[in-house]
Amino acid sequence: MTAQIPVSSDFVASIPREHIPAVIPALVARLLVEPELASPAAPSSAPATQDEGPMLTPDEAATVLRRPRRWIYRNAKRLPFVRRISRKTLLCSELGIRRRLATRKAV
Repeated sequence: MTAQIPVSSDFVASIPREHIPAVIPALVARLLVEPELASPAAPSSAPATQDEGPMLTPDEAATVLRRPRRWIYRNAKRLPFVRRISRKTLLCSELGIRRRLATRKAV
């Protein structure tokens, strides 16, 4: 179990302004991987299900799918295994990708 750190307004105010854009995607990605860290009162916009398994970066997903990385970003809305963390950040469910490859017809 991960230690819970109480977050106060003083703690948040102590984060340097220039570090905030880098911290937010990392925190959201951690919440997707470890959903038990999220507060039950705070619903997430893209809840992670228990069967998503390990999450891959777009580069790793592109390698598995044999597609360019840009294709992953362009088709993110249509791909059920892609979770948009921020405007420029995606994570892809490895199990979701494996399911897609298993059900797709071989060419």
